[in-house]
Amino acid sequence: MINKRLELITFSDIQDLLNNEIRESKTLEYKSILPHEGESEKIPFLASVCALANTEGGDIVFGIRENKGIPTELLGLDVRDVDSEVLRLENAIQTGLEPRLTRFQSKIIEDQDSKIFLVLRIQKSWNAPHRVCFKDHAKFYKRNSAGRYPMDVSELRTAFVLSEQISDRIRNFRSFRTTKIKANDDLPVPFYKGGKIAFHLVPLRAFTENYLFEIDTKNKVFQFLMPMGSTGYNTRYNLDGLVTYSGSRDEDSISYTQFFRNGIIEAVSSLDAFSDKKIIPSLAYERDLIEAAGSYLKFYKELDIEGPIYFFISLLGVKEHEFAVNREKFWRFDSPNYPLDRDDILLPEGVIESVDVIPDKIFQPYFNMVWNAYGFRKSFNYNQEEKWVGH
Repeated sequence: MINKRLELITFSDIQDLLNNEIRESKTLEYKSILPHEGESEKIPFLASVCALANTEGGDIVFGIRENKGIPTELLGLDVRDVDSEVLRLENAIQTGLEPRLTRFQSKIIEDQDSKIFLVLRIQKSWNAPHRVCFKDHAKFYKRNSAGRYPMDVSELRTAFVLSEQISDRIRNFRSFRTTKIKANDDLPVPFYKGGKIAFHLVPLRAFTENYLFEIDTKNKVFQFLMPMGSTGYNTRYNLDGLVTYSGSRDEDSISYTQFFRNGIIEAVSSLDAFSDKKIIPSLAYERDLIEAAGSYLKFYKELDIEGPIYFFISLLGVKEHEFAVNREKFWRFDSPNYPLDRDDILLPEGVIESVDVIPDKIFQPYFNMVWNAYGFRKSFNYNQEEKWVGH
């Protein structure tokens, strides 16, 4: 893989592959031409994509001739409409692999002589193992330093078990932390008692890679870790990593964000600190979650933490809380505000594929579920175009 963000790769990086004789590897493959239509070329292309997704991810660079894995010439691609060709390849990937692969990107690169190259970046899949499913071809592939190869039964068994174990570990983390948060037990700061909103972002790499982030508050990237719904806050190191929090050392905090050294973010905000009534402010909590998620994803982007990122939204200790649906009155008694039949609203997990997503789009079905819990059909804070506007 070319060791750069895809959007930052230029022709000089392509030239370096040739000049430095960078050999094909577990994460890098060269192809001199784009695959044409037809089974004889489509299957090898899909097998290459499949192998990268099932292993560690990587780049396929089109337009480079190689000999025994070493680049020998920058040919460029002889195509009239490269955009339509890229679209064709992307469609082939989306329809030719099972389960469907979504974590890939492409970039067209042109040199000073108008030679065209294509870098297709395949991310390591969180939904592996994938297989090629084109006509009668149905095989799983993996990749090593020598190239791709069909997975055997033992490797397939390990891949399926590992995938399930990772999902279980992520869910268990959410269960463990929400129990602690609800009980005000083992939190990074003294916290206000009562109902709370907890938001967790869990990058897959936190459970698949043995990597700990160095933390330096002088790095401006940490400005993106502000507590939910807070304008002013304090920052300090702790055993788990770094925490930002509202309030002083001598008072209970009403909002904090904990960044764990493995990349996980935990953000918690009080529901009961601002009113004598036990309410869930439908407008404020959705706005705070959207703004916080957008800020945290910027933080991840700066640290080169890519998707997939699991997210969890939890409303804890809210059985006696009414749902505020009127901006002027803050809540209304004539609405179908049915009492909850449980103390916690633990929304299903979601997955963020890219740090460039728009949070309000992916949060809408989850917000709708909270409104459903109180007898409403959907969130009133989205317009007809399904854009969050905060009615």
